[in-house]
Amino acid sequence: MDLFFRRLDDEGIRVVVLRWFEALPHIAPGHDLDILIADDAIDRVQALMSCWPEGQRVDCYSETGLRGTGYLPPSADNVPAFPPAIAAAILGTARRCDGGWWVPGPREHALALAYHAIYLKGYASGLPPDDRTPSSTIGSHDYSAVLTELTARIGVPLEPPVTMSSLDRMLAREGWRPPPDHLRRLAARNPWIDSELL
Repeated sequence: MDLFFRRLDDEGIRVVVLRWFEALPHIAPGHDLDILIADDAIDRVQALMSCWPEGQRVDCYSETGLRGTGYLPPSADNVPAFPPAIAAAILGTARRCDGGWWVPGPREHALALAYHAIYLKGYASGLPPDDRTPSSTIGSHDYSAVLTELTARIGVPLEPPVTMSSLDRMLAREGWRPPPDHLRRLAARNPWIDSELL
C-alpha cells in the first residue's frame, strides 16, 4: 500500500481513507481498504489499480458514484455510498497523516463510521437494531465501543445503549441522515432501512 499512496501523492490526488486507517500501511488479512475520491479523480485513481484478486482489495467510492464507484455497482442503480453533500464534507475536511495518506477530520470520521455501520452494513454491523432487540450477528468490529469513544472526543452526544436506531437519531441531529430517496436506494442492500426508516 505504501507504493499506492506514494503514487497518489506524486500525481497530486487526494484520496481519503474512510475508516480503520490507524494501522496503515498494514491491512489485516481478509480486510479491504475503503477510499473516497472526488469525481474528477476517478480515472486517474483507477489507472493506478489492478483488478482483484491481484494486490490489495480496495473499495473505491466517489462523490456521486460515477462509473462503478457507487455502493451498489455494477447495477443500473449505481447508488453513491454517501449523498454528495456528505461526500464533499468528508473530502473537504480531510487531513494528511504522517504516513502520507489522507483521513477524514475527527468529526467526519466519527459520523462517517456511524453512517457506514447503519446505512451501509445494517444488521451485518453487529449492532442491535434498538434497545429492545438483541443483535442477530457478530460484526467484524466493535462499532459500539469505537463510536462511543469517537463521539465523546468530538463532543457529539450519543445516547446509550449504542444501537442502529440511536445512531440514526444522532446522525439526523447532525444533518447526516441521507434524504429519503437515497435511503430508498440503499434499502436494496439493507433490510433494516426498509423495515425501520421507510
